[in-house]
Amino acid sequence: QGKTKTLGNFVKATFAALCQTYGFLTPDLWKQTALVITNPPYVISTNKTYSDGGDEQGLGLSLRIMKEALDRLSAGGHLVLYTGVAILEGGRDPLREKIFKLKDEGRVEVMWYHEMDPDVWGHEILRDDYAQVERVAVVGTVLKKK
Repeated sequence: QGKTKTLGNFVKATFAALCQTYGFLTPDLWKQTALVITNPPYVISTNKTYSDGGDEQGLGLSLRIMKEALDRLSAGGHLVLYTGVAILEGGRDPLREKIFKLKDEGRVEVMWYHEMDPDVWGHEILRDDYAQVERVAVVGTVLKKK
């Protein structure tokens, strides 16, 4: 029951954040900002636009938003990302890999990266397009732009 209440509050907060977040997909709509909070969809191509995370096992939209947000964050600004990640065979987390590559390049400081739920959407990974996927995990991260 606690999860249901938390989910309701999260959905309300997410809706407000998404209204602002998708503005980053339109070039030159916003100038620099200090904070971006986003919860993009992360399911591999579905017929429901609201849940389609795009290519790269559903990670495409998260990566695009992350790139657009980092382009528009001021130095010292923060990106808060809450999304799902298809954990690939061998336990590979492609989002974590891409984030830590940005860190290694000196573009961001990783303030926090945490797997919040190790296995969601279990029924989804039975589909053929999830053949290389062990599980779908919900992750949260906070990045600080350098």
